[in-house]
Amino acid sequence: RGVWYLVANNIDNNEYRIFRTDQIMEVTLRNIQFEYPEDFSLENYIGDSWGVFTNDKVEEVILRFSPRVSTRVKNLQYHRSQKLLEELPDGSVIIGLEVCGLIELKSWLLQWGNEVMILEPKYLGEELAIMAQEIVKLYKK
Repeated sequence: RGVWYLVANNIDNNEYRIFRTDQIMEVTLRNIQFEYPEDFSLENYIGDSWGVFTNDKVEEVILRFSPRVSTRVKNLQYHRSQKLLEELPDGSVIIGLEVCGLIELKSWLLQWGNEVMILEPKYLGEELAIMAQEIVKLYKK
């Protein structure tokens, strides 16, 4: 989406953090030479994430997509962990994901509207239902 990110090691606590470069307001120059860590892999660090957020644990997510969108879902790889688990007689499909960054996944799921149902984890479906109710409140005035 045209957004650049920076993965940086915080020297105070030796933890990696992701920054959106367009939201960096100030930079302090330190006289420290950067050495790329031999054990760091961007793919390993961010690869399980739905987007760029890696601040929650990797979880199994199981989704059922309606027959209207099942062909698209079967033919596009949205995440490296995506697996087609089942094709149902009505034409819907069930896919499985192993992801973190569920805050970003929820936004993606909202785009599908009533064409997707979250089967697992249950709490994720409940959170999405609350979000949908809040959206309805905005327009029911």
